[in-house]
Amino acid sequence: MDVYIDGAAALPAIVDAIRAAGSFVHVAGWTIDPDFAIEREPALVTVRDLLATAARRVEVRALAWAGAPAPVMHPTRADAARSMSALVRGTRIHGALDKRNRPMHCHHEKLVIVDGTVAFVGGIDLTDTRGQLGVLQEADRHHRLLAGTVGPPHRNQPAVYVPAKVCVVDDAWLSVGSANLNEHSLFNDTEVNLVTDDATLARHVRERLWSEHLGEDCADRDPIEVVENVWRPALMASPLHTRPLRPLPAISRRSARLKGPLKGLLVDG
Repeated sequence: MDVYIDGAAALPAIVDAIRAAGSFVHVAGWTIDPDFAIEREPALVTVRDLLATAARRVEVRALAWAGAPAPVMHPTRADAARSMSALVRGTRIHGALDKRNRPMHCHHEKLVIVDGTVAFVGGIDLTDTRGQLGVLQEADRHHRLLAGTVGPPHRNQPAVYVPAKVCVVDDAWLSVGSANLNEHSLFNDTEVNLVTDDATLARHVRERLWSEHLGEDCADRDPIEVVENVWRPALMASPLHTRPLRPLPAISRRSARLKGPLKGLLVDG
C-alpha cells in the first residue's frame, strides 16, 4: 500500500496506471469532469482524453452519481447528465449514472481500479468537515483537541480546499478514503475507505502530513512534544492570514440543537 500526499503525487500515479492498463479500467466517483486537466506537462491531457485513449485498447467503465434530484445542491441531475454525455460521446467509454439514493444523499466514493490489481481510493474527485467538530470540542474538557485547517497565507491568494479524509490512531491504525467525519458519510452516502493496522505506515503518513502542514521535519519526534510546542503555538498565533495553518471554527452544540429538525430532514431524508 502506497499513500500519496496531495494531487501532485496521486494524479500522475493514476495516469500511469491507466496508461499501463492491460484489460480494464473502472472509475467511480461523486462526479467526473471530462475537461479536468489530469495532466499538464508536457501537454495538457483531460480526463476524457486519458480514458478515451485507454478505451481504444481495454474496457473502460465510468460510474458517477446521477446528481441531486432537486436543484438545491450540485451537481444537479442535469449537470451530471451533461458531464457524462460529454465524457462518453465519440469514445468507447461505457458510462452510467446511478440515481438510486435518498433525496439529500449521494454516491460519494472516489475509486479507480485498473486490471483488478491496482486501485486508488481517497478524497480526490476527478474534477476542478461539517457538523461534528462542535460536539468534539465541547466534550474536550482537558483541552487536548486541536482542530486546524490550511488556507492561503495572504488574503489576496485563492482559497485552498482540503478534501483529504485521513485518520491515524496511536500511530497503529490508518484510514484513507472518501468518507468525511459526519452523518452523511458515515450513515447515508456510499463511500470507499481503505483501513490498515500497519503501524509503520500509519506513523509515516502522520509524520509526512505534519511536516508538510507545520513547515518543519516531524520525523522521529515525540508526537506530544510536537503537539504542545509546534501545533498549539501555530494555531494560537495571529494574525491568521500570515500562515497556511489556522484554527478550524466549530458550530456549538446549542446551535446544532436549534437546527436539529432541519438537519434531521436533510441528513436522514
